[in-house]
Amino acid sequence: MAAEPAPQPSPTGHEIVAGLIDTALNSDGRDIIPSEEAREIIALMQNHYPAEWAEYVSVEAHRLIEGALRSALLSRRQRARKAKAATLFGEAVASGDPERLGVFKMWRCRIDNDNTQRVLGKMTSADHNFVADSYAEQQTDLHRLESFHRIIAKKLKAGQVTEDAFSESEIMAIYESLA
Repeated sequence: MAAEPAPQPSPTGHEIVAGLIDTALNSDGRDIIPSEEAREIIALMQNHYPAEWAEYVSVEAHRLIEGALRSALLSRRQRARKAKAATLFGEAVASGDPERLGVFKMWRCRIDNDNTQRVLGKMTSADHNFVADSYAEQQTDLHRLESFHRIIAKKLKAGQVTEDAFSESEIMAIYESLA
């Protein structure tokens, strides 16, 4: 009598979602709109894998809430920057009203690679240097990407697409030349 094969474990919610994401990303060059792909994956999971979906959402709850907190902090920081926090600070100092110095309490910055957020009023010299270095890195990376796309755009004829004008090795050579 032959032994029965061992039962295979069911895929986890994460494994199913990873497979669906992989399928979406390997779509052979079609345009991908992340929000639409996400809606489709959610619907598939809810309709065909409800238990695995519940497990996935449960495990991801921490990440979702952490992401919401990071977004809220970023939004506040951007609003403070857009409101010209430095100008507001100068006006508050000139007014002599300590309550107007709220920028020290409102404006938070990421001060380390662990994503620690600290209010401006409690930041040290090292914290400010980290923030300044982060902006410099972003600027360098963005300038590099800008240059990369402008080089390609200049070499394409009207209506031509990248894959018709360049090989993958040529694209990589252009990118690496900007490092």
